[in-house]
Amino acid sequence: MKKAPKPSKVSGAFSQQTELFDLPAFSPTLPQPGTDAMRALVDLVTRPTLMQRDWLREGMGWRLAAEVHRLKDEMGWPVKSDRNPAKTGRQAIYSLPMHAKQVAHRLLKGGAA
Repeated sequence: MKKAPKPSKVSGAFSQQTELFDLPAFSPTLPQPGTDAMRALVDLVTRPTLMQRDWLREGMGWRLAAEVHRLKDEMGWPVKSDRNPAKTGRQAIYSLPMHAKQVAHRLLKGGAA
């Protein structure tokens, strides 16, 4: 039986893909003050992770997934959504990458992205 060839360091699993075009600058928009989307963004900036049960416990409501969707698709925030059934059942665990937290922090303080 023949073995599969090992991946080359020049191509395949170890190579890096370059972009054909320049990527657009990261320039998300802030939600309107006082909205659930703004509360979700602030929570994502100030916490390592956020889950629906956190929002329920704090009286924020049932619509965290909808607000995360709004932040991602309408406002350009790179919210990550992970699932760990062993810890959370079927609930998603939301988080923001550090670069997005830094941008959000500047925007929330009234600065530029």
